[in-house]
Amino acid sequence: MKNYSNVEVLILDKITQKSNVQILKPDLINLAHEIGLEEANDKMDKFTIAFLIAEKIGYDELAKKAKIGVSSYELQEKFNITNDDIKRMAKDGFLTVTGSERFRLYGKDLEAPLYSPYDFFKTEQEIKDWMTAHPKRKVMRKETTLYINQRGIKFVRINGKNMSCVKVIDPADDFVHMEYWFRKMPFFESPYMSWANLDLCGGWPANDELALLYLKERTKPAATINFEIRSKSLSKGKAHLDDLLHRYGINVEEKTFGYALLSKDDKPYEGLYNWIFGIYPENKKLSDYYDIDEILEAYRKQGIRSIDRDDLAFLMDLPMSDHFDMPCEMFFCPITTEDVIVKGMLFGYPIESTAALITKGE
Repeated sequence: MKNYSNVEVLILDKITQKSNVQILKPDLINLAHEIGLEEANDKMDKFTIAFLIAEKIGYDELAKKAKIGVSSYELQEKFNITNDDIKRMAKDGFLTVTGSERFRLYGKDLEAPLYSPYDFFKTEQEIKDWMTAHPKRKVMRKETTLYINQRGIKFVRINGKNMSCVKVIDPADDFVHMEYWFRKMPFFESPYMSWANLDLCGGWPANDELALLYLKERTKPAATINFEIRSKSLSKGKAHLDDLLHRYGINVEEKTFGYALLSKDDKPYEGLYNWIFGIYPENKKLSDYYDIDEILEAYRKQGIRSIDRDDLAFLMDLPMSDHFDMPCEMFFCPITTEDVIVKGMLFGYPIESTAALITKGE
């Protein structure tokens, strides 16, 4: 995730970025002409045109007219919240949708909302206050602790009359990082799914390197690993990853596992560059780990009946490497129901947690 010093820098960066383009140069020139900047022309670079527009109408108006925004993924990364939290904030008016970005995924044309650049500069206290003032559900009783990670974060199941909820709780201050609401019934059982795997999805303190241990022990099909080093060299990034893999007994030279670069910072934060790699078994498919009919039945019991079986079967039969061959923002923000289910299977997340994200606890 990029670190911006102020909102003006963010807006100019979004306008001039070469990937995930939010406004084309001809449209920017037309915008300049609309406000009387007739000198704007194709020989100027986008930064100069955007700067001239901002000087005349201000950065706030520039962002609105150009429909510039930040993605849900960027807000999730900065504030350690979920895409569902972001949608609730937008519905409440706490966040502002400014436009949308279009992309293709698995041959489909999809759209995802963009949020105001000014939302990116809300404080962590503002986010926490909103979350406290807008709890998802009333607390129920009959608690069962499912898992406690090395940092003390607890996964607690609470059963009501018809619904169950798994809460991710920091016992230090009783802060609830996440809630997963689903129909009350026994958990779906699979050797490749667990709440310990979900602990590694991010959003609260955890030992991310445990993903490699679980991968080695075959308790999850694939994993991501996130680390920071003082280099943006791809060779050094891969060398650091190799050291981590060897530490956990994963030998990529044997071609048992492969890995793909998902993201790395272009600019350092306090001298450190953040890297995200995906690690997956070679010559494997999700259909080698899961039976599609059992998966569909489990989601049906959770009230999800709109899954396209052919689409899901297609995704489950793809080589593992294909699931990592996409931009980071698309990888971590799946859009369709089938994509969300596949990501859950890929990382061994419980079906109940994935169902909760799809149904939004309804």
